[in-house]
Amino acid sequence: MIDTLQNKKENKGLKGRFFFIMLLSLFPIITLTFLDFQVLSRGLSTEQLFIDVTINGQNIVTDTSPYIKDNRVFLSLRSISDALQIDLLWIQEENKVTLTLKDTTIELFTEESLRNIALINGENYIMDTPLEIVNNRTMVPARFISEHMGFHVEWDGFSFTLLLTMDDWVVDETFIVPKSYSSEDFLWLSRIVHVETGGIAIDNKLAVANVVLNRVNHKDYPSTIYDVIFDRKWSVQFPPAFRSGFEELIPSHESRIASKMALEGINNVVGCLWFNSKPFNNSNITFYKKIGGNYFYY
Repeated sequence: MIDTLQNKKENKGLKGRFFFIMLLSLFPIITLTFLDFQVLSRGLSTEQLFIDVTINGQNIVTDTSPYIKDNRVFLSLRSISDALQIDLLWIQEENKVTLTLKDTTIELFTEESLRNIALINGENYIMDTPLEIVNNRTMVPARFISEHMGFHVEWDGFSFTLLLTMDDWVVDETFIVPKSYSSEDFLWLSRIVHVETGGIAIDNKLAVANVVLNRVNHKDYPSTIYDVIFDRKWSVQFPPAFRSGFEELIPSHESRIASKMALEGINNVVGCLWFNSKPFNNSNITFYKKIGGNYFYY
């Protein structure tokens, strides 16, 4: 699905801090790259892509959610300058902002006709993707800025994470935000969503993911995603998990998007603890709604 995005000569390096986490080093089979960014426009009305940003493995907070456009991750200028410890100066009369880190200065222009222009230590560069003004935030292509400031940039297409690294760079603790889930949580949840839902719509995938998480948060069930999936105490809710090949499964792109949405707090079946492809005949549980081909109960 994804090709490798060719780095242009203009991309040299960026320094700083910004962004937040999920580095999936445990899954060596997957080495997807920047063009995984095309994942947004698939006609799924409830789809939301949560992009994480890490610096040297530390999950970084951003003031505005990163997004993808023209196969580039965009981040707010404020997030970049804060997280990467860049000195930022606005020059209102010139519609210009300067970013300085050590011996590198980048000048950007907010005037619409000049938004694809960057001056780097006085040398003129044409950005292939111009900066944008969105909700009064200046949004800039993260790779261009980061690499010119000296950072190595990679895109983890499996976990939708932008990875920035620089030797000996210390991330300011002020901008580190711990994730509430691990890469293993994300992987196991994505796997069970994949086998339980196949190629159906993302709202059904999201609902199945949330049944797992609802159980994790319920006193009667195990407290981890893995243990809920393989739980036998209250009957087997997830039988595909016990089939051959499940533990090596590579979950689909849509299953990963839905799982990350659920892990980030989007819940379309609040309180539901069961689902089935056919209605249950059980007076002890209450029908909530049918989503896609599944019936959900609490």
